[in-house]
Amino acid sequence: MKCLDCSHMTSGDSPGSKEMSRHGFSLCDRERSQAHYRSMTAERDCGKFEMAAADVLAQRIRWMEKQHGKEAA
Repeated sequence: MKCLDCSHMTSGDSPGSKEMSRHGFSLCDRERSQAHYRSMTAERDCGKFEMAAADVLAQRIRWMEKQHGKEAA
């Protein structure tokens, strides 16, 4: 799975979190620490994974493509 595909992925609210998301990293809203960023696109195993809704996933992919100028998924 990829964090990009998970309903728990969030970019956070702080300016630093927004900058991290531009570099391809996100936070998990199921984690206690909001200082542990993970790659949105790296493959991993996660017991908290829940597939994001199709419309949310499509919006994320469009955003990633716009940010990075390439296909994200």
